[in-house]
Amino acid sequence: MVGSLSMTQQQTCTTPCCATPHRSDDGIAGRSTAARLLVGFGRAYSAGAKFVRSFSVWQRPLLALLVLATGAPASLAAPVEQAPALQYRNIIRNYGPEDGLSQSSVNALLQGRDGYLWIGTFGGLVRFDGSKFTTFRATYGQPARQDPRDSRGPGSDRILALREDRRGRIWIGTEDGGLSLYDHGRFLQLPVCGGVCQVSAISPQVGRDIWIATTAGVFRIDADSLRPTPIRDPFPGPYSKVAVANGRVYLSHAPGKSLAVMAGDRIVPVPLPHGVAMTWDIVASGNQVWVGTDQGIYRFDASRNSWAPKIAKFRAFLLDSSDGPPWMVPLTGKLWREDASGELRLFDIPSGIFPNAIWRDRAGVLWVGGPDKGLWSIQTAKAMLMELPADIAEYGRAGRSVIGDGAGGVWLGYNCGGLRHRLKDGSFGSPPTPAAGAPECVISLLRDAEGRVWAGSGDNGLQRIVDGALEELPQSSGLLNLQIWQADDGEYWLGAENHTFNLRRTDTGAFVLSPPVAALEGQTIRKMAMARKGGIWFVGDQGAMRLDKGRVVERWTPAQGLSSRFARSLYEDSRGVLWIGTYGSGLNRIENGRITHYDESNGLFDDTVSCILADRTGQMWLAGNRGISVLPLASQLGLKFETVPFAASNGSVSFEFNGGTQSACYQDEEGYLWFALVTGFAKVDPARLAEISALQPEAHIERVVTAGVKHYPGETLVLNTSVQPLEIGYTAINLTNPDQLSFRYRISGGDAKWTQAGASRDIVIYDVPWGNHVFEVQARNRGGSWSPSARLKISRPVPWYRHQWLWPLIALLALLALIWRTRDPALSAAHDERLRRMSSRKLLDHKEPSDRR
Repeated sequence: MVGSLSMTQQQTCTTPCCATPHRSDDGIAGRSTAARLLVGFGRAYSAGAKFVRSFSVWQRPLLALLVLATGAPASLAAPVEQAPALQYRNIIRNYGPEDGLSQSSVNALLQGRDGYLWIGTFGGLVRFDGSKFTTFRATYGQPARQDPRDSRGPGSDRILALREDRRGRIWIGTEDGGLSLYDHGRFLQLPVCGGVCQVSAISPQVGRDIWIATTAGVFRIDADSLRPTPIRDPFPGPYSKVAVANGRVYLSHAPGKSLAVMAGDRIVPVPLPHGVAMTWDIVASGNQVWVGTDQGIYRFDASRNSWAPKIAKFRAFLLDSSDGPPWMVPLTGKLWREDASGELRLFDIPSGIFPNAIWRDRAGVLWVGGPDKGLWSIQTAKAMLMELPADIAEYGRAGRSVIGDGAGGVWLGYNCGGLRHRLKDGSFGSPPTPAAGAPECVISLLRDAEGRVWAGSGDNGLQRIVDGALEELPQSSGLLNLQIWQADDGEYWLGAENHTFNLRRTDTGAFVLSPPVAALEGQTIRKMAMARKGGIWFVGDQGAMRLDKGRVVERWTPAQGLSSRFARSLYEDSRGVLWIGTYGSGLNRIENGRITHYDESNGLFDDTVSCILADRTGQMWLAGNRGISVLPLASQLGLKFETVPFAASNGSVSFEFNGGTQSACYQDEEGYLWFALVTGFAKVDPARLAEISALQPEAHIERVVTAGVKHYPGETLVLNTSVQPLEIGYTAINLTNPDQLSFRYRISGGDAKWTQAGASRDIVIYDVPWGNHVFEVQARNRGGSWSPSARLKISRPVPWYRHQWLWPLIALLALLALIWRTRDPALSAAHDERLRRMSSRKLLDHKEPSDRR
């Protein structure tokens, strides 16, 4: 039922959630039988008496027995290696009642085929689409006596177990309301143990059967007929776990008893390894059954019917995983898992969480639920982030500038944290010896054609590295926010507040500053770049201009249609199209003298574009206040314009770009992209872009209402003849970035066209056309394709008075009636007399001769 975080390896371990492999003794995780039988056992250690009071009277002696049997647990002491300097960190977010979650205890997690994340809590069954939580609550009173086919919620609000069957139905185990089934929009209460027992665990479907472990024993349920069969038990008592390995069903009795297996309709004990007195928990993985015991964690081979050597000495409870070995939760609340090499690895989760449930969704995000801290999402960032040097003060940790060193490494300039040299192997070289008044606040960096490294500071002039030491250029003293750059002809340019200079070398090798460049006076230059048409582009607080031979030959400012005078970045592509990014006013595309403006209203992800980098495929990478996004080639070529977010600020990790400098972004020799952030530096692999829009969302119609009456979306909606507004609520699944979804809809009939709905998830149709129709809605992630349609069949029968043939018939009958009513009475009487005489004459002509006499 669960997935794991990825474990990308770099040397020993590079993932943010993975520490060094370790095997250690540890005390038993003090929790209920996998949070199913003795619900929330972890709270016995974190909440003390409050937790004990939560147990029923018959459960408390068992709890005391467990504590006495295990003794004082040893703490888990895993040696931690120093984290690599560059790593994919976790983006962590917490959801609680303030976000719409029913309450803070999460006992079970499941992502269904429908894409929803289903959450079992003590406040009902919760469905999450990434945008909102929808809670299904029980109808209280006497849950077991409810009409089983007229239920609006599960049998109880206290949900302990969830499982999906092959039909996509959700099986729901409750603490005090038996077993419920959610069948595509409708709840059924199943006749198990009178609807009053605790269902602690539900097995995957085995053939036609679902197996459940309850306080009233073990039941087998036919998934087709939903008929339960109680299993005769030679060792009666509550069961806590059920697992399926190699097609066989394994059971775990209440704490203090043993492992068992189903043999036909009999429960047969499984002999335990030597020295093991009791089992705590079981989880199946392939043909293996992982067993938590009082002597540690063992593995039982279901195909060979034999025990493997002990996996770990520490005692722990186990959580299911759908993609490999289960998770292990010792007393500490930490999370352990066996990797592909068989080593145990510690996964970093937010402190204070004792996991009750784990699920890895189809997008690779790990969801963790605990007994009192709600729901957590743990997502590995797409961009690698630099580990901040320990000797940099808090106020100096922002990244400002990055360049290559010519040997596969990079130089990194921090806001007020000096200069660092990261070598190709990931280690840091010795920082250059600072000169008097060294530029601690590094604004820009340059590695010139001769391999020398220059650093421009915010308030302390220009320096260069000579023989491992910083050497100051005296002429630059007093200049602020220096931007250093070198043109293709070898000429140095230096931008400062309101002035721009040339930096020239004399015949003696000394460097001197020219007078300010007259054509650029009064401007603060942020970016300089070579122009394809000749000359140099200068970008700053007065727009962008091309300088050639000392004079401005091209200018782009608001007067020429630029979206803002505060230009931050510029890129000229291979076709000569000019792209200019601004601070807060979007991106400008200039081709053949024609300017097109893009912002968030017409396809841009972020209205601030402080950096534009093209990768080796030609795709443009944009960085701004909301993070890093990509403009695919198709959009650059004039097709539908849309940027795709790659690394957006989210949760505990910020990807806000720290731009406005000459060298705030850089592409290294291997094609990786480097970005200066407000929290250090990020390294991006463009090859990972394909992961962004690979998943297609699934659209759903959730709500159908007419005149205040709710209708089931899965059935044909039949409307009456009166005009009533039809309200339709729809959604699609994006669990971590729901703001990236957009929708469109249409109603069949005629030349029905799609209506773009943007982010809206509701529509009101005030007059549904007559006849039979289909309402369709589709969704897509930003940069992705449209999903298949979610459909609602609508029937509005045409009333008798609206049929087309009716009114012509009525008109004809009316015309005939009118003709009859308007005839002349005298003519009519004469006509009638004439008819009478003619009839009489014919009658006489037909009489016999004798009659005529």
